[in-house]
Order: sequence, then structure tokens, then C-alpha cells
Amino acid sequence: ARLAAPLGGGALSPAQHWNAMMPQLVLGHAAHSRRVAGGGALLSPLEFDTKLYVALNGALHDAHVAAYGAKAFYDAARPITGVRYMGELGQSTARDEAAYHAGGCELRVRGTTAGVLDTEELGLGSDEAP
Repeated sequence: ARLAAPLGGGALSPAQHWNAMMPQLVLGHAAHSRRVAGGGALLSPLEFDTKLYVALNGALHDAHVAAYGAKAFYDAARPITGVRYMGELGQSTARDEAAYHAGGCELRVRGTTAGVLDTEELGLGSDEAP
């Protein structure tokens, strides 16, 4: 975030931020020389910039693929989705009370059974439900 601040923010994607910061981070560094890995022959500015951006964007692509691979592996609903689903089923605390469902929320408040509140009673829309 500190490095992106001088760029003025905006709606840049993470990859665009890294590409925009490249001149500041590498080309503006005191130890900068146009050599691959700091050694070898001196490269032309075009060749050096091309190799630099290919390496950066290759790494960004690898990170993107790894992130989406992890997302697919750990694919699960958000916790609030489960809470809302169980809340819609009803309560599973007292079999003889209204809105009983075995898959509903277990509701215990200081040893007593609490009722399931309807979002309409709270004055909230479905998107604002707690």
C-alpha cells in the first residue's frame, strides 16, 4: 500500500500496480544496471525492459494461477451463508415449539430457548440481516 500511494490509487488491478511500480522499484534503484541478474553483458534499454516485464508478468501469472487453484481446492460457502440457511430452516432447540427443524439453528440464551427473529421484525432487508 505504501508503494502504490504515489501512483494516485485509482482502479488498477494488482498486476497493473506492479507493472506501474516497476520503473520506480527497479530502474530507480541505486544499484540498478541493465544486466540480467546483475551480471553478464550490458543490455540495451529495450532488451532489458522486455526481459524485466516478461519475468514480472510471468511471476504475476503464476501467482494468479496458484491463487485460483487454492480457491478451487478450498471451495466452500462463506460462514454467513450457512448461518442464513440454518436460520431459514428454523430452530432445533425445542421440538415442541414453532419453527422446529432438525437442521435449524440451536438457540440457547442463558439456559432458555430464544425464538428465531424474522428480519422483517428487525426492520432489516434480507441483505442487511445479522
